[in-house]
Amino acid sequence: MSECRVCGGTGKITTTGSMVMQERLLIGMSREAFALECGVTSQTIFLVEKDRVSPRTSTRNAISEVFKKNGVEFVWHG
Repeated sequence: MSECRVCGGTGKITTTGSMVMQERLLIGMSREAFALECGVTSQTIFLVEKDRVSPRTSTRNAISEVFKKNGVEFVWHG
């Protein structure tokens, strides 16, 4: 049996910038609205979604909280 391509066999889904963008779009939020809700700039969200920066712990927590409010659970890696 092959290992899960999504979770690597851990049973937990890890996120990447592209997954942040996909989930943001899934909950129907623009980058600007999502950033406002997270308390960061839209440029920060753009950089996270493009994997150009590794978000601070406070930013990760804010992103996770906004997703949680919208029924999406995130597990960060790295």
